[in-house]
Amino acid sequence: MSPPIRLPDAFGDPGAAVPLDAVARTGRAVGIVLVVLAVVGAPMEGRHLYGLMAVDAPLDLVRGCIGGALLVITLGRTDRERRDRWIVAAGILLLMVAVSGLVDRQLFGLVPSSFTPVDLLVTTALGVLLLRAGIRGSRRTADQEDPAEAG
Repeated sequence: MSPPIRLPDAFGDPGAAVPLDAVARTGRAVGIVLVVLAVVGAPMEGRHLYGLMAVDAPLDLVRGCIGGALLVITLGRTDRERRDRWIVAAGILLLMVAVSGLVDRQLFGLVPSSFTPVDLLVTTALGVLLLRAGIRGSRRTADQEDPAEAG
C-alpha cells in the first residue's frame, strides 16, 4: 500500500499528510465538469450544446462560478469543515437552478428559456451529488469530534 499523499495542511504544517478523501474528489470532479460545460458552452451562445443542453451566458456564468469555487475550495488549503460547507452550498445552488428551470422557463431572463430535460437531469444530479458528499463529510467530521468531547 502506498503512503498517503503529503500536502500542506490548513494550519501551515508543510509535512502533514492530507489524504484525498471522497468529499474532496467529488467536489473536484463536479467542479471540473461545471467549468468544462461553461467553457465549451461560452462560444455557442444561444444555441444547444450538441442538441442536448442549453447554452446561455447566465447559465455559463453560474456553472463557471460554482465550478471555479469548487476547484478553489477542494484544491486550496481549507479545513474539512469549511470545505464541506462550501460543497453543500454549491449543491444547494445547483438544485435551486434546476428547480427554477422547472418552475418558470424564463424566470425574468435569468434562466434560459431553452432549458432541456438533460439540463434539468444533469443539474439536479450534480446538486444532489454535492449535497450528499458535503453532508456525509460534515457528519464524519462531527463523529470524529464527538468522542473527544465526551471523554
